[in-house]
Amino acid sequence: MKKPKQIFCEVFGINFFVSIGVSASEYVKQVEKRLNCEIDEPEPVIVGQVNTFKSNDFGYAIWIWTQKWYLPTIMHEIFHAVSSAMRVKNVIHSESSEEAFAYLQGYLVRKIFFNKGVVKKLL
Repeated sequence: MKKPKQIFCEVFGINFFVSIGVSASEYVKQVEKRLNCEIDEPEPVIVGQVNTFKSNDFGYAIWIWTQKWYLPTIMHEIFHAVSSAMRVKNVIHSESSEEAFAYLQGYLVRKIFFNKGVVKKLL
């Protein structure tokens, strides 16, 4: 089993887990093992999703999953992850909060893509 990437954002105090390039059944196993909870397997037509969990070990954990390393799908799911994080923190999207949304999106993009040649894998 591939190990999911864990990203802790100190600014918002939220743990993100990232499973990219794994099957739906592998994703379910990763979540259940890491967070000690049961979840349903995504529908076969689903190629990615974001789930928010409340964990005794991690507080809020937001999990990003995609079946393939496909940039548009990953970016789509990062947007959902940012929205979930802001809901957890009770931040409503507005002109005055937009920078916080943009910051977190950029933070997740850097942590997911700019390590160990991942960007080359996408090109």
